[in-house]
Amino acid sequence: MSYSGFQTEPSHRPSSGVIGVAQPTAATPQLNQLPTIEALLLGLHFRDWLCESELIALEQMVSPPSQLVLLYGETLLYPEDVASGVSTAVESTALHQPDTIFTHRIPPVADGMPPRLLHTALIGEIRGRELLLGLCEPERRWERAPLPLEFTHLVEDWRATLRAAAETAAVLDSRIPSDQPYLAVNRASGRVIVAREQLCHLLGCDSGSVTGIEYSMIAGRLRSLMTSRGLHFDNISVGDIHVSVVSLLPERRRKPRGAADQISSDFLVHSMRNKVSAICAASGELRSLTPLQGSPDCRVLADIITSEAAELNRLVDGLDLLSGARRRHTRCISVLEATREAAGEFEQRFGRPVAVAAARGFVNSTIEAPVAGIPAVIDAILRAHSAGRADKNTAISIGGGEYRITIEVATHSEKLTSPSAFRSPWCEYAKRLADCLGFECVHTTADGNRATTTITIPVEGLTHD
Repeated sequence: MSYSGFQTEPSHRPSSGVIGVAQPTAATPQLNQLPTIEALLLGLHFRDWLCESELIALEQMVSPPSQLVLLYGETLLYPEDVASGVSTAVESTALHQPDTIFTHRIPPVADGMPPRLLHTALIGEIRGRELLLGLCEPERRWERAPLPLEFTHLVEDWRATLRAAAETAAVLDSRIPSDQPYLAVNRASGRVIVAREQLCHLLGCDSGSVTGIEYSMIAGRLRSLMTSRGLHFDNISVGDIHVSVVSLLPERRRKPRGAADQISSDFLVHSMRNKVSAICAASGELRSLTPLQGSPDCRVLADIITSEAAELNRLVDGLDLLSGARRRHTRCISVLEATREAAGEFEQRFGRPVAVAAARGFVNSTIEAPVAGIPAVIDAILRAHSAGRADKNTAISIGGGEYRITIEVATHSEKLTSPSAFRSPWCEYAKRLADCLGFECVHTTADGNRATTTITIPVEGLTHD
């Protein structure tokens, strides 16, 4: 074979793979690259560009200083920094036939640089566009040079794999949802083959930053979309290729939260209050039927029923607040009086006195809030503070500042341990109630024998009694 400038000459391969009269060079041993090639060709069936991982794979398919060249239709996919001589040579594809390999001689680009050889072969077509594979290598001598065996083997692999990739693409295309965001993942490598732009936008990026990365890197962001939408996984296997199509399902129909809260408060809470009233009425009737000189056990039983009914009524108050009562049934409430009410009921039930006092300079203030709001929060806090030892001493101080009221509940004990001071579920319950009312609730411990809960009530334009 002779070379002259950019002239090309078709060279038909004998069965031995020898081109012209030159002997073939020894091929560099390569790992099985068929799965990598098929994944790359599968990607080209759905897009017109290569992702970073595919460019790296192309770079590793041949041994330096040789370099692969890949032309797809009018687009030179690899390498991006190809020299002008190579670019001009690969544009001459009109004479290529499926059974030929062309060799081009490229003059040196600078003094002292050896000429280079570019071997090119037509692999086939993808979506009506020709795919051309080339190998650029330094010319080893001026006369005839052998065609590298590694390139002939690559051409055979690419041509055989192109057919397999076309079959896989046809099956995959029939399973891809037409109207839903999706991405396809190569299950062998774990990398994304293709992603619909609609899904990429939902992830806050574009297809260029999603395609080619490992699925694990975006799995977390996909899960964040599952709060209102589900994911569907469709596993597809064609030959040696295993692909999973992950599609984002339409948004779930969600009822307005306000409607659910309305049912909880107006129906369930109302029904429970009716039951509590019935229990209290029955307890009162039991007491009236028992004369003062009658059985003391009956009177004790009546007192227990009344006390437990009051306890249940307080829990219903909390449920009402958690289900949205803050938006309804508000009244002008005295913070000091509501706190004293809750402390008195707690003392009566548990026998633990709680001192309630206003800080110096505090003027009794009123706020707009549900009637049961402040008592329910204070009751939950006192229950949290009463957990454990019986020698605790609790006091409540109420103060005020500019546009806020603070309620501080402080408990002292000689052997109060900080780590266990606020492990009671009542602590979290108190914080949830405070949050529903728009209050801030903070639990703190200090010195190993003091536990404090501070409620901060933001108020715009305090109203004083």
